[in-house]
Amino acid sequence: MQDANSTLDSDARQLLDTLANSFNDTYGFGSFTVSIYDTAWVSLVAEKIDGHTCWLFPTTFTYVLARQSSDGSWDSDRSEIDGILNTLAALLSLEKHRALPLLSKGREAGDLDDRIARATSFLRHALQNWNVNASKHVSFEILVLGLLDKLEEFSVRSEFGEREQLVAIRNRKMAKFDPLTLYGNSASTALHSLEALTGRVDFDRMRHRKVFGSMMASPASTSAYLMNSSIWDDEAEAYLRHVITAGMGKNSGGVPSAFPTTLFEITWVVSTLLESGFSQEVLGVDRLTKLVDIVGRAFDAEEGLIGFGRSPSPGHMVRKYEAKTHFKTYTTERDASFSTNCNVLKALLHVKPRPSQWLRQIGKLVSFICDQWWKTNGSVEDKWAAVRILKIQNADVSWGKIHSREETAYASLALAELACLPPLLPLNSEVKEAIRRGREFLAKESSTANSPDYLWIEKVTYGLSTVSRAYVLAVRNIPMSDYYFGDRLKQLCAVPMGKVAHSIKFFTKLPLFAQSPNWKVESALIESYLYLPQLKRVQLDVFSEQDWDKFKYFDYIPFSWIGPNYLNTTPLGPALQFDMMVFSLLVYQADEHMEVVIGPKFAGRLNIVKDIIESIFDNLDGNHQSNGCVRICNGERPKKRRNLDGGRSQVNGYAASEPYEVKLENGRRDGAEVKRTLRGFVKFVLKHPGIRPAQEAQIQQLHHEMKTFPVAHVTQLEDNERLSKQGDIHGGDSSSVFESPSSFFYWVHHTSSDHTSCPFAFAFLTCQISQGKETFEIAEGKYCAHAICSHLAVMCRMYNDHGSLKRDREEANLNSINFPEFGSRESRGSDQDLKDRLFRLASYERKCLELAQSELEKVADPMIMRTMRTFCDVTDMYGQMYVLRDLTQKIVSGDGAIKRKSVDGEDINIEYFQ
Repeated sequence: MQDANSTLDSDARQLLDTLANSFNDTYGFGSFTVSIYDTAWVSLVAEKIDGHTCWLFPTTFTYVLARQSSDGSWDSDRSEIDGILNTLAALLSLEKHRALPLLSKGREAGDLDDRIARATSFLRHALQNWNVNASKHVSFEILVLGLLDKLEEFSVRSEFGEREQLVAIRNRKMAKFDPLTLYGNSASTALHSLEALTGRVDFDRMRHRKVFGSMMASPASTSAYLMNSSIWDDEAEAYLRHVITAGMGKNSGGVPSAFPTTLFEITWVVSTLLESGFSQEVLGVDRLTKLVDIVGRAFDAEEGLIGFGRSPSPGHMVRKYEAKTHFKTYTTERDASFSTNCNVLKALLHVKPRPSQWLRQIGKLVSFICDQWWKTNGSVEDKWAAVRILKIQNADVSWGKIHSREETAYASLALAELACLPPLLPLNSEVKEAIRRGREFLAKESSTANSPDYLWIEKVTYGLSTVSRAYVLAVRNIPMSDYYFGDRLKQLCAVPMGKVAHSIKFFTKLPLFAQSPNWKVESALIESYLYLPQLKRVQLDVFSEQDWDKFKYFDYIPFSWIGPNYLNTTPLGPALQFDMMVFSLLVYQADEHMEVVIGPKFAGRLNIVKDIIESIFDNLDGNHQSNGCVRICNGERPKKRRNLDGGRSQVNGYAASEPYEVKLENGRRDGAEVKRTLRGFVKFVLKHPGIRPAQEAQIQQLHHEMKTFPVAHVTQLEDNERLSKQGDIHGGDSSSVFESPSSFFYWVHHTSSDHTSCPFAFAFLTCQISQGKETFEIAEGKYCAHAICSHLAVMCRMYNDHGSLKRDREEANLNSINFPEFGSRESRGSDQDLKDRLFRLASYERKCLELAQSELEKVADPMIMRTMRTFCDVTDMYGQMYVLRDLTQKIVSGDGAIKRKSVDGEDINIEYFQ
C-alpha cells in the first residue's frame, strides 16, 4: 500500500513538473489536442519571399492531407458539427492549394481533385442531416456560414434543410455585434473567431489587440488576421511558428484550437489535486509556489478576472459576468453553461474569510443549477464537460459513450462526494463498489492511455491531457466524503426504507425488472419517495367529490415513471417525470370518478353523459395558452365559494351553474355538476404549460384522445349494464358470454384500449417532448409510433383483464373473456384455461409491439426513441402488475354509499409498500 501511495504521490508531482517545465516566459504553454479546423486555417497563410509568394507553413497542409478519412471527412466521428467544421476548413484549404499550386514550391500535394470530390460529397450529406439546434460548439453559427461563403468562390454551394434556421441564429448573434468593440480596448470574444468576420471588419485596426502575437490564443483567428492585414505582422507569424513547434502537434504540422492555455490548465490541475487530498507537502511547496506565482502575476495584471491567486476577491468577476439568472462564461455567450455556474458556486462558497457576503449570488447559482437539472431531459448537456453517475456505469465498469477514462474519473469523484448524502446512504456499499471498480478500470487503462479523451468543446471538440491526468490521479487518491448533515436536511430526504425493502421484493418479480440488480430498483424507489410529498401537495381542483387523503395509489405513481426511466438511461428529466406523475394521478381520479360517481348516479341513462361530453368538446374555445391548473399549495385545500342556492359557485374559475342541466329524481343538478367536472378535466390538460410548444396537429391529436378517453369509459359502463342485464353473472360463473354487437378484436382495439388511457397519455407526452417540432417527422415514424401505442394499449388491457377476472365478475364488469370468441357457454373451460388463452393473445400483441418499436428505431431520433421505450415500459409495468396481483380495489355497497375496499382483505396500498 505504501508503494502504491508513493507512486501516486510521485505521479502527481510529475504532472506539476510537466506544467512548470512547459512554461515559456513569452508564450506560456498549452496541452489542447490538435485541431484539424485550426491547422487548415494556418495552412492558408502565404507570404511574399524574395519576390515570390509561397505557402508559409507547408507542414500544416501536409498534416491536413494525411488526416483525411476514406469518406472524405476530417475527424467527423466525435459530433456532427465537428465533422462539418473540420471538413469545411480542410476543403477550403484544398481548394486554395489546387487553385494556386505554384505556391507549394513544387511539393506534391496528392490527388486534390479526388480529395475535393469526396470532401464535397461528405459535406452535402452531413449538412442535409445536421440538427442545428443540437449544436453547442462555440460560434458555430458564424463559423459554418463564413466558410460556406468562402467556398462559394470555388463554386462549392451547399443547400440544406436547416440553412435558413442557421442564418437566423447567426443574424441574431451578429445583431448584437459592434465592430467598434474590436478596435478599442474592451474585451470581446469575437477576437477568438476573426476568421468568420472576413469582409466585415478592418483587420488593420486590430493590431493592438494581439497578446504575444496571438488573437485571443486562437491559431485560426491569428491566421485570418495575418492574411487580411495590409502590413505583415512578424509577431503574429512568430506566434504561429511557436504553436506548430511547441503545441501538442510537436512539430508534426498540427496545431491546437487554443494556445496558450497556461492559466486554464494550472488552475484546474492544482485545484483538482488539492481538493482530492494531496497535501501541499506531498506536492511540494516550492513546486506549487512557482505555479501560483505564474497565475498570481496574471491575476494582478488582469484585475482579478483569472479566478485564482492569493485570497483574491471575486468582486470584479461578479460585476463582469453576473447575469439576471446565472453567470456567463463570456459576455456574449448564446447558451448558459451548467458547469461554469457549478464552478462559480464552488468558488463563492470558498471565499475567505466568509462567503456570506455573496449570498444573493449563491442563491442565484443554486436556483439556476437546480432549475437546469429539473427541466433537462436526459443528461444535463454542457458545452465544456460531461459527467455520468452510478446508474449508467458501463459493463466494463467505465463511464461514458466512449468508455472514457476521463468521464470515469468525473463520475467516480462525483460519487465519492455524494455518497454521504442522506438519500444515498442506503446505497453506500454499491457506491463504494462502483468507485472501486472505476479505480480498477483507470489502473488497468493507465498503461495504455497515450492520449486524452475528446470530451471538451470549443470551436471543435478537443482533449486535454493535463486535466485528464489530474482527474485520474484525484480518483486514485480521494477519500469517501464524510460530512455531517443535521436533522432538518435528513427530514427533507426521509425515505421509509422498510417499505422500500418490501417494494423491492414485489417489483423484482415483474419481468420488466427481473434482470435489474436490487440496488438499481432500490435507488429508483428511494428517488420515488422524494417525489411523493410534492405529488401529495398537488391540487387538481377537478374531481372535488373525492377524498384525496384516502387514495392509496399515490405511493406507486412516482415509481411507475422513475423505475422505467432508469431502465432507459433516464431520457425523461425530473420536470417531465413529475408532469407525467400528475397526469397519471389525474387519470386515476378520472377513472375513479367514472366508476364510483358517474356509473351509479347515471345508471340507465348514460347517454346523458355522452351528450355532455359532446357538448364540452363542441364548444372548446381552442385557447391552450394559459398557465394550467396544477397548484402546489402546501396542504391547503382550495376554498369554494357558495352561491345563494347552496351550490358551488366556482372552482378554478369554472362556473358550476351551466346551461346544460339534467333534473333527476332527487332534484339535484347532476348534469351541470358532471359538465363542470369534465370541463375542468379538459381545460386542465389543454392549458398545461408543457404542451405550449406543440404544433397544432399534435394539439388536435391530444384533443381527440382526450375526448375518446371519457367516451370509452361511458361505453364501458354501458357494456357493463348490458352484461348485468343478461342474467346472474355473480358468484363465480365463468360461462357468461357477452351478447356483443361487435367482435372482440374491434372492442379490445377501440373501447377497451381507449379506456386504459394509454392513447391519451401518449398524445400528452408527445406534445410535451415536441419542442415546437413534429415528434415524428415522416410517415413511417408517425405510423409506427401510433402502432406502438395501439398494441401497447391492447396488451395492457388484456393483462388488466387477466388479473382482474375475479373482481370484474363480482362487480359485473365486462371482461375480455366474456366475449364469444373465448367459447360458448358449454365449451369455455376453467378460469385458468380462459386466462391462458387471453395471455397468449397478449403475447401476440407484445410481438407486434416489439416489431413496431424496432421499425420506429430506424427513423426516430435516439432520444425520442428512448422516451418512447420508457413510455412503453411504464404502461407495460402496470399490465405486469395486474397479472401478478389485481391491484384495483373492489366496489361494495354499504348503507347506500359507494366505497372501495381491498381484495381478499389485503390493503390495496399495494402490499409491497406495507
